[in-house]
Amino acid sequence: MVGRESFKDTVFWINEVQYRSPGASIFLVGAKKDASHVIPLSTQLQQASSFGVTHYACSAHEGDNIHEMFADALKKYLKRQRNKKR
Repeated sequence: MVGRESFKDTVFWINEVQYRSPGASIFLVGAKKDASHVIPLSTQLQQASSFGVTHYACSAHEGDNIHEMFADALKKYLKRQRNKKR
C-alpha cells in the first residue's frame, strides 16, 4: 500500500461495507509491496486487525500473494454461498 490518503480512506470504506453488507468478506490489500515508499506492513496489519478483516500484502510486479488473495476470496465466497443454501 503506497498512498497515505488511500490508506486513510480505507477506514471510511471498511465501515461503509460493514454497515451496508454485514457479514461480507472484506480484504485490505496492500498493493505495490515492492515499492520503496510503502505504508509499513505493521501499520497495515494493525488496521486490518482493528476491523477484523483479512490482509494481503501483494505485488503484481513480483507476483507475490496475488493468487493466494484471489483463492482466499473465492473460497470465502463459495463458503458463503453454501451457507445460504442451508
